[in-house]
Amino acid sequence: MTETAPTTLSQSVCRRAPNRLVVALLGLLALIGAACGAVTTEPTPTPPVAPADQTLQRMVRDVVLTLDQSVKDEDFTALFDEFHIRSQVYVSPDIMQKTYQRFIDDGVDLSAVATTDAVFNGEPRRERRGLVLVLSGHYPLPAGKVPFQVRYWYRDNGWGLHAVLVRAPGSSDIPLPPDREPEFTR
Repeated sequence: MTETAPTTLSQSVCRRAPNRLVVALLGLLALIGAACGAVTTEPTPTPPVAPADQTLQRMVRDVVLTLDQSVKDEDFTALFDEFHIRSQVYVSPDIMQKTYQRFIDDGVDLSAVATTDAVFNGEPRRERRGLVLVLSGHYPLPAGKVPFQVRYWYRDNGWGLHAVLVRAPGSSDIPLPPDREPEFTR
């Protein structure tokens, strides 16, 4: 049995329309998926196991000491430069300065971190399919405990700074710029 050709142009278009509609919908879904990060041309990196304790100590110490120097200089460009390039879209030197303005105003000195080991709150936490490493704890300084939470994002075969929140010694509040939510509560 052979098919007969449609007798009108409208009948021909109607038979092809479902196929074109399916192709258009699939293309739209692929475009939306790529925009949301579901489809990417980059391979998803496989994060290694969490670094050893000594490396974690160095990673956090370096960030807190860079923050300390930024507070003393009243210039947060060096701290901003520590952030992974993809994390820089969420923060700027101006936002960091507003966040830590109280540290500047109160003359907070975190330099004792250079000779003090962090006390971590348990093992590092992994988030976002293991690509985010969250370290939280405090530094036991003479001026009081200095609580912190630092997030690293695994990209390009290494851990890059993603977010940092540090409290002043003995303080119970987390410094936040106006109209910002803390990164670690999202």
